[in-house]
Amino acid sequence: MSKEVQTLREGYAALNRGEWDRSGEFLHPEISWHFIEGQGPDTPRTLRGPEQIVDFWSAFFAAWQEWEMDPGDFVEAPDGRILVSLHFHARGAGSGFPMELDYWQVIDMRKGKVYRVDNYLSRGRARQACGLPG
Repeated sequence: MSKEVQTLREGYAALNRGEWDRSGEFLHPEISWHFIEGQGPDTPRTLRGPEQIVDFWSAFFAAWQEWEMDPGDFVEAPDGRILVSLHFHARGAGSGFPMELDYWQVIDMRKGKVYRVDNYLSRGRARQACGLPG
């Protein structure tokens, strides 16, 4: 396992524990987060900088009484990016409404930190975006 994949695994684990104060360990100061597919109605298309990203995700996760982002496969693409399959499951705060969602992230690392994240709902489009066969 590459150092970048290990960093991502540690980052997802910290996120699932709600350790927002550790974001500086994982997020590049010039990070951008792009919702290529699956953008919610009140979600900006792009988030920039660790502070904006942490603020957005802390507000998003506050809507759930329990949640987890469960990373599956980490595939290192020929172009150097990393494709991560994720399963999100949660239960709404107050309503108890369950949510299940599979999605993919194409991640570009710089200097050992997450520099760019592209979210996809389609596995094929995510694989194509980083030069992998569909």
